[in-house]
Amino acid sequence: MVGYAPQRFALAIRFDHLLIDGVGGIQLLSRLASIPGTGLAPAVPVGDRDRLPSRTARMPKCPARISRLTILTSARTVRALVAPLLGVPRASVLTPGTRAGADGMRYVWAQADYRRLVSCAHALGAQPNDVILAALTGALRDWYAGYGLRPDGQVTALVPISIRRTNERDTHGNRIVSSRIGLPIDEPDVRVRLNEIAQRSRTAKRLATHALLPSLLQLLPDPILSWGLQRNLRPNVNTLLVTTVAGPPVPLCVLGRSVQQILPIVFLPAGHRVAVAISRYAGTSYVCFTVDRTLKGADSLPEMWSAAFDELCALAGPAAAESETTVSAAGARD
Repeated sequence: MVGYAPQRFALAIRFDHLLIDGVGGIQLLSRLASIPGTGLAPAVPVGDRDRLPSRTARMPKCPARISRLTILTSARTVRALVAPLLGVPRASVLTPGTRAGADGMRYVWAQADYRRLVSCAHALGAQPNDVILAALTGALRDWYAGYGLRPDGQVTALVPISIRRTNERDTHGNRIVSSRIGLPIDEPDVRVRLNEIAQRSRTAKRLATHALLPSLLQLLPDPILSWGLQRNLRPNVNTLLVTTVAGPPVPLCVLGRSVQQILPIVFLPAGHRVAVAISRYAGTSYVCFTVDRTLKGADSLPEMWSAAFDELCALAGPAAAESETTVSAAGARD
């Protein structure tokens, strides 16, 4: 706990991805807090080791009938897994040539009304995550233009996708796979950018939830899976990490005090300049940028994201213009 104002305190909670994924972390956070009227089950007893997270826990085998899978769809799934590991095509590296992280990191964020985000997505025929990625694409496009830079490859986002089934809601461990989504930085039309991202996101989600995928992953030894994860995090394979987790939809209380904000923070992979974490809490969406202090204009990224989001809302019409986006920024050093 870090005190920063009278009668206020902050909790910094860190989850280890060897043990639990983002969805599980949010569930654990919700159970640590008191949420009146939600009917959440009590925490898992310490003695129940079958329900506790494990470093060696593997994804359960999928009961789907492999015989019904088409060869074409299976081939696309394998290609989606292999192509990023081979770095094809090469990803753009933000401001290459300097040693990332030498001067530490900084955390800056934007926030937006979640109802406005949903209204914008529905009006434009997309999902809220598509709108978030489209706004991020607009922000990066403005960042490149503002410093007279051009991508030296394809700008890609490494996006973790949850593959939890309905019966795995309360299961600990990791139930995610990572997908590579290209961000159309060069596309000047806002609507076209959103449509391209929505299409790529649907394809990534379809492949990530393919019935064959759990069986394929089950066949791979742990060293191969570890190598694949580390390979995906290289800056020349993916430009930046973008992770989205749905946070608690209702206000939480900790030690009898109401929780005002829950700000998601993601690590900055070695060699990267920017990583993004998105979550929502009690009606507000937070877009947190973990940035290398040496990156020019890093503190402007939240404002650029908000401007791009406002542009999408304007395109959506009155349904998404009921409330204004608010921006907040803060700095920290690790």
